[in-house]
Amino acid sequence: MEEQQSLGSLKWASDETGGLSSRHIMRMVDEGKFPQPVRLTEGSERRGGRIAFVKSEVRAWITARIAERDARRAPTPLAPHPSAALGGGSAQRADDRRPRRRVAAAQAGR
Repeated sequence: MEEQQSLGSLKWASDETGGLSSRHIMRMVDEGKFPQPVRLTEGSERRGGRIAFVKSEVRAWITARIAERDARRAPTPLAPHPSAALGGGSAQRADDRRPRRRVAAAQAGR
């Protein structure tokens, strides 16, 4: 069954995106970083008329932002400790290693 497409106002898009301002959303539209709106009315020379956003496109954009965040948070694989090449040590995350001076200084400051 095909999903019926529906439109949401600029206010709806602002609410759906966690409160991004209308101005910021339109700036992102101009930069190609947010789904393009659908023009509902022509408007006058001073005013651009009514626009709306395809709800499924905005929701897909939000889902993509969440996926980008999750990809950046992906755990780093365990890397062998540098001393493993010498036959000792254990595996630990590369970002968990701190220089020994800082550890010793932190322990001395207790």
